[in-house]
Amino acid sequence: MALMINQGASSSSFTHQYKNFDVFLSFRGEDTRLGFTGHLYNALSLRGIHTFIDDKIPRGEQISAELIKTIESSMISIIVFSENYASSTCCLDELVKIVECRKNDQLVRPIFYNVDPSEVRRQKGKYGEALAKHEKRFKDNGKVHSWRKALYEAANLFGWHYKNNCQEFKFIQEIVKEISCSKLNHTPLFVAKYPVGINYRVEAIKSLLDIGSNDVRMVGMYGPCGVGKTTIAKAVYNTIYKLFEGSSFLENVRDRFGTFNGAIQLQETLLCEILGDMNLKVACFFKGVCKNYIVDILNSCNLYPVIGIRRLIEKCLITIDRYDKLWMHDLVQQMGREIVRQESPQILGMRSRLWCYEDVVEVLTENKGSEKVRGMMIYSSERAKLQLEAKCFEKMKNLKFLIVGNVDICGSVEYFPNELRLLDWPEFPLPSLPSNFRPQKLIALSMPQSQIILDKVLEMGQFKSLTYMNFRSCQYIRKLSDLSIATPNIKELDLYQCRNLVEVHDSVGHLDRLEKLDLSGCTRLQILPSCLMMKSLKQLILYECRRLEKFPNISHEMDGLEYLTFIGTAIKELPPSFENLTRLERLHLGLHLGSGYLPSGIYNMQNLHELYIWGDLKFPKDMEIDRQALSNDYNGFSKYGFWSLTFLALVFSKNSLEIDLILPSCCPLSLQELLIQSDDFTLPESILRFKKLRVLHIWHSIFLQEIPKLPESIRIVELKNSLLTSKSLYKLLLQFGRILGFPQNIACSGVRSDILLDSQSSSRLSHQIDPSWFHPSKLPEVRTKFNASPYVYRSFQEDDTGHDCHIRVPGNEIPKWFNHQSARSSISLWVGPEFPTFALCVAFCLEDENAYAYVCVVDVFTNGHKQTLIEELFDNFCNDNRWFYGASHRLMQHIFGNFIQGDQNHVEISCKISSWTSETGGVIAPTIARLGVHVKCICGLQSSVINHENYYSKLPMVMVNGSDFSLGEPNLEIDSIAGDEFDLGLSSMGCSSMNDVFDFNPYPLSKKIGNLLRKRDQIYRVDSNKVLVDADPAGEAVPRGSSHSPISPLGEGSSVTGGESFDVDSIHERTDLQGFVRQFDEDGDQNDNFPSHFYHLSGSVVRFQRFDVPVEGLSLLEDIVKRHPNFMAGCRVGAAMRGLMFQLLVAVLLDMQRTCLDSSNLKRVLEWKNALKELLAMGLDVQFILDHVRSAIGPCLARSSEKKLKDLEAKIASVVEDISLLVAELSSLTSQRDEIIKYMSSIDKDLPDLSAEGEFVKASGL
Repeated sequence: MALMINQGASSSSFTHQYKNFDVFLSFRGEDTRLGFTGHLYNALSLRGIHTFIDDKIPRGEQISAELIKTIESSMISIIVFSENYASSTCCLDELVKIVECRKNDQLVRPIFYNVDPSEVRRQKGKYGEALAKHEKRFKDNGKVHSWRKALYEAANLFGWHYKNNCQEFKFIQEIVKEISCSKLNHTPLFVAKYPVGINYRVEAIKSLLDIGSNDVRMVGMYGPCGVGKTTIAKAVYNTIYKLFEGSSFLENVRDRFGTFNGAIQLQETLLCEILGDMNLKVACFFKGVCKNYIVDILNSCNLYPVIGIRRLIEKCLITIDRYDKLWMHDLVQQMGREIVRQESPQILGMRSRLWCYEDVVEVLTENKGSEKVRGMMIYSSERAKLQLEAKCFEKMKNLKFLIVGNVDICGSVEYFPNELRLLDWPEFPLPSLPSNFRPQKLIALSMPQSQIILDKVLEMGQFKSLTYMNFRSCQYIRKLSDLSIATPNIKELDLYQCRNLVEVHDSVGHLDRLEKLDLSGCTRLQILPSCLMMKSLKQLILYECRRLEKFPNISHEMDGLEYLTFIGTAIKELPPSFENLTRLERLHLGLHLGSGYLPSGIYNMQNLHELYIWGDLKFPKDMEIDRQALSNDYNGFSKYGFWSLTFLALVFSKNSLEIDLILPSCCPLSLQELLIQSDDFTLPESILRFKKLRVLHIWHSIFLQEIPKLPESIRIVELKNSLLTSKSLYKLLLQFGRILGFPQNIACSGVRSDILLDSQSSSRLSHQIDPSWFHPSKLPEVRTKFNASPYVYRSFQEDDTGHDCHIRVPGNEIPKWFNHQSARSSISLWVGPEFPTFALCVAFCLEDENAYAYVCVVDVFTNGHKQTLIEELFDNFCNDNRWFYGASHRLMQHIFGNFIQGDQNHVEISCKISSWTSETGGVIAPTIARLGVHVKCICGLQSSVINHENYYSKLPMVMVNGSDFSLGEPNLEIDSIAGDEFDLGLSSMGCSSMNDVFDFNPYPLSKKIGNLLRKRDQIYRVDSNKVLVDADPAGEAVPRGSSHSPISPLGEGSSVTGGESFDVDSIHERTDLQGFVRQFDEDGDQNDNFPSHFYHLSGSVVRFQRFDVPVEGLSLLEDIVKRHPNFMAGCRVGAAMRGLMFQLLVAVLLDMQRTCLDSSNLKRVLEWKNALKELLAMGLDVQFILDHVRSAIGPCLARSSEKKLKDLEAKIASVVEDISLLVAELSSLTSQRDEIIKYMSSIDKDLPDLSAEGEFVKASGL
């Protein structure tokens, strides 16, 4: 398992000749390879120390001959003694060899990583146990004896001892510093044993090199063999290499150049020796940046980044994600930056790169810059303001990279260095660049949201090297002028949301090197180039160009264009030449044609992978197309289709017939993702034929209700603002459960509520902490960042790591199939020796009908170890919604298996909304209303077992509108699916009513509470002829209505809901604290309307105080008894009535713990009061709960006022922004008017006086 890292090596195998290594690392792989030793290796490599790390050589019982030679050829050996080092015979054999090499002047240094040196020296603890096992295994005790001797000798050497009480990064830096200061670091080349007369010649060549100049110098030495050319070159190298960031001495160039691939090997050797410089640039400035962007910039610096980046990847210093962005570990980045800091620890202006905001401010404000500075990043983690002097960059003449972010810079900048390659300055405060700036070397110019006037910039001269231009959201750009002369090599042009841009010059349509043109959001754009002849163009984005009415002609086949979108434009027809875009892979099409047809040439686009159609458009039916004719050549589908298609989106208003034709006629069986939006469509049964369909989106289809059986490949189903019956959702969950492999009939015998009524309960009424809000304009950036996250969908993973499933549907109730539920955003449970198949349900509450976008993060703590499971972006959601997420056993074991310890493992699932926004910029955050988890747990081994046996037979019957319903197990009439044996635990789920489509309970709790109260009324009703008698807890017969009972009997016909009712509408008019408190304190009977928001009980019961109570409320009731043991002392009713009272109490308590109060739902406070007053009247002492509810009113109304204030501030800010735009436009119009007046005045002065006709004739010579 060897990986040979040497600057002269072009391969990581031992097939090449062996090189001398600076450092050999000996370590126990399973202990430290991915942690400490890996970081140490990277740190040594960054410092230019050639280090060997044993990473790929297959290991047997003995170390190989190759490894022995590698140890012998290394100058230093570092031994990382970790906990299990002695358990490896290979490590012990390495150690014996290292100790042997020490006798030949090899430097050996031990590191004791979380191990006491005395344990190694005396071979105690884990080391003693490992050696004892070796002695039993090996009959040759001489071998074990040599290991013991080597351990003792190495443990007595001077080294380093790492403990957990110090920072690992600083510890590694100390090691690297000491190794760097040894004789190996920057070891001078051997020149000669007796160098006579060489100094004179060295000085002569140094004068020719002119080291202090900024020019590139090349000096050649000519002469016959053996006269000392190489000797002099080595001596020159020894005197100057320390002056450079990277250095390399290549010998025998002529001989090596003549061999096969010799030139390439020489280049790689050279690059490998100067890669530290390139890696430092990534560490300081380019982490998370697109690779091609970095390559183009660094190419201009003659750093050969293509080969360099590949070598950095081979050395594991950087990685490239699926979006082609460069990343590196934080520790590697810190090490790289530390190397730069060490260039000049005290004098900031003498460092090559500056990125720390405080350091940059000091250098700029105190004019401490120098020619040493090559790159600068002016970025503050919090919004900051900085005043700059006009010539603050004047001393930094070699500055190549200038990046600004999150800083408001004031002042007039009058100088930019001409060496700049990258100028990235959002919100640039000036209309143009400094007049003395010569931008010939500039590669990337990025100034989004700036006051820049593009015409003034282009007037500065030719930007012959400019490749990237980013002027996003620059509102002073009204016309894009001729770019063919100013920027002939432009590759990417980004004018996103330049809302005042009206015209794009015709020359832009002929830019041969332009690859991407983004004009999306340019709402006033009307004129594009009349013709497109752009052979390199790959992406053309015209999304939301609302005034654009004409699409350009395509004069010849553009086989480079891959992505085209013009959804949201005013384009009414497409030119016939549109069919020349035959190589399109992604087409987003939207026309204002009413019910028009797509161009017939669309069928020629057989490379389409992604097709998005917006509007009530129809596919062409000419060209003798028979849509009903099927062809066996296309697996039973029409030959007129798109056979490479993997994504199809059909966004129609009312065009269901077209959908019915498109799906069977134009889509291949290989379709993977389908999005449909239509008011009146029904998903056809033929959807089952798409055997590779993974993702299904259905938006705004309010009459959908049913989804047919989907193919087994399905992994994601999203219903956005679309209704679905309980029955259909049940079937969908059933199918997903089978896909994930859930076992049958999972129950949790140890489930308990985690909410207690204590002194802090009032804060739980709004337990959600407002997450990070961002402005709606930042949503595209959030989408990009989300897509780059490693924790997004795993639905397309291969089988070796498992898979997951997603369902997103409207609603806010958790199905009772989830055997763990919480009103908080976290749930704790226990699992066995492996992580089982897992399902999660998160209910989100959106406070208003704005379109929300938010990111939900799910973290799992396994025995205290935190690991993110999934991140999910919810984009453009307007209503409460639920997210069902399931992960297979294989996937969960793959992610969390390393944290499992033994047979009992504690797991906590935590959800949070990490960032969010809304379309209006509102400040009311979405919240996690409730959380549910379905998993095969062992919670019963950690808590008391709840007896569920035969509880259905004990539940009472209640009446709803004259029909009998059981609170236990009502009949569920759902058609079974053939072969389905998976039980979701929903057998006790009732069919939902029309008023509560997404309710998984037998009926809404408003009816349940009403029936509980009516049941109480029936029990307490006094017949005119007799007194009803019930048994009290002591078994005595108590006449109802007698003085023994504190409850007054109700006469015949009286109602428990009679009396004065509260005017709920008036609550919103009387939201002042004192007014509502007076209303709360009024003595009146209950509200006429029964509560409609109370928590829905599942029907499961347990025994409590000899009575059946809802299982959800067991811990709450136990807590009440613990704190108020006499709260039932005044209650003199029978068992049946007391059970109903407990159900009512539990319903109120659970509703309280899940509700986040504000002024819009103060009705709930009155509902709680009414129910609690009812219980008080029946003898339960719940006054302390009433007092608790009353105390929550103040904070509630305070939050409401704060919300109103924030909303007003947001509106004011929006108005101010609109005013500023109008003022700017007014200023421009005024300026134009003044110029016209001035011009007319000049014309007046130049005309001769026409008042005297004779003088005019005379003056004219007629």
